[in-house]
Amino acid sequence: MTNHEWHLQEPHFTDMKIGKKIYEMRVYDEKRRKINIGDKIKLLSEDFDSNGSFSVIVVEKIIFDNFRNALRDIGIRKILPSIKTLNNGVELYEKFPHKEGTYKDGAKKFGVVRFKVSVNNTPKIHVIHMKNPTEHLMFDYIKNGTKTVIGKILNETFGTYISGDKIKFICKNEEIMTLITDIKRYENVENYLRKETLKNTLPHTRTVKEGIDIYKNMVSFEEIDELCSKLYFGFLGIHILVIND
Repeated sequence: MTNHEWHLQEPHFTDMKIGKKIYEMRVYDEKRRKINIGDKIKLLSEDFDSNGSFSVIVVEKIIFDNFRNALRDIGIRKILPSIKTLNNGVELYEKFPHKEGTYKDGAKKFGVVRFKVSVNNTPKIHVIHMKNPTEHLMFDYIKNGTKTVIGKILNETFGTYISGDKIKFICKNEEIMTLITDIKRYENVENYLRKETLKNTLPHTRTVKEGIDIYKNMVSFEEIDELCSKLYFGFLGIHILVIND
């Protein structure tokens, strides 16, 4: 994990601090090319002193040709909560100063990078012990990056996981460190498998029915239904990325 530093103007600094703003865009120049998923970024306000600084964890990094496409892809509210229209958002970013002149000039030369961040100042490391049976090589699939989403019951243990935390998977004497990049909630296992796709959840499985049968041997469907009746959701899709740590 590498540490970086950003400066943000108000109200964007406060919006990110309280979790309303979860994306930030920059010109994809040499400086931003060094920022990777899992890195920590210290945020400083350009309008106030540094005692209000806080840190975020990068959980997603996507490259675009220009600011308009990067904004249109997710909508304006998650990146500029105080801005009402797409055109106003594009105008705001493009007028920022850059060594090429403005951000608009820089974007033409280098492109645009959009980061999704997690305001997680004290990331936790969770430990999950796994088996790796021949018929379901889950540990191997996580290790080689084939399995990118794990499914867990929304209980007191896994319900505390948040984006930016890490999960250490242990199988016998081998360990894999991963970063949680996103967590999505589902009513049941079937919805989870259909939405997250078998490719990302159970790479070796051909049908959703087969996937459901696998999970019946791993989790309590009765518990999931009970949680769903209370919380509207009973199952989690935890997105992970293998990292070097």
